[in-house]
Amino acid sequence: MRFDRRLITHFEWLLPLLAFAVSGLGAMTVYSATHVPGAHGLSPLALRQLLWLAGGSVAMLAALIFDYRRLERSAFVVYVLVLLAVLAVPVLGRIGGGSRRWIPLGPVSIQPSEFMKLGLVLVLARHFARSYERGLGLGAAVVPMLLTAVPAAAILAQPDLGTVAVLGIVSLTMLMLGGIRLRWFVLLRVAVAVTAQVAWPHL
Repeated sequence: MRFDRRLITHFEWLLPLLAFAVSGLGAMTVYSATHVPGAHGLSPLALRQLLWLAGGSVAMLAALIFDYRRLERSAFVVYVLVLLAVLAVPVLGRIGGGSRRWIPLGPVSIQPSEFMKLGLVLVLARHFARSYERGLGLGAAVVPMLLTAVPAAAILAQPDLGTVAVLGIVSLTMLMLGGIRLRWFVLLRVAVAVTAQVAWPHL
């Protein structure tokens, strides 16, 4: 993997600096709240906070030097893998807080529905990149809506209404950017409103 030196000159330094400032404030807050007078070293919570901060920094640097355009070739693979993980939650997931959303993997647990947000963006971006055209009709929204509806239904059954709402916003945004005529969004809005009235008592 080659490093593009232009990333340094065109890098938006303010964004990560603000992120580090907020993260540092959070770490200090955890340390202050968990510190025991007379004790040596950091508390387990403060240490875990710093470890996650370090891990997040490494992940940010890795994402920075990675050419995101390579994801286009594997967009559907990522989507299918994440979808399979979402569908596996009812079988492999654990119950917490009245819902089953997490899959335990050794000492950690993952929430597949969170990865579906990224998977949906990737697959819709590839779909519209291949078929982009201004003024697309309602028929062009069928495939994107199906790609959204399948994971949304599985996530709603967990139940996780918040993530489903985010997926809906992501889908509508991608439809708009993908070239769907704005007038069709009125029809989609009516359909969503009717569906919400029917589904709300069951949520």
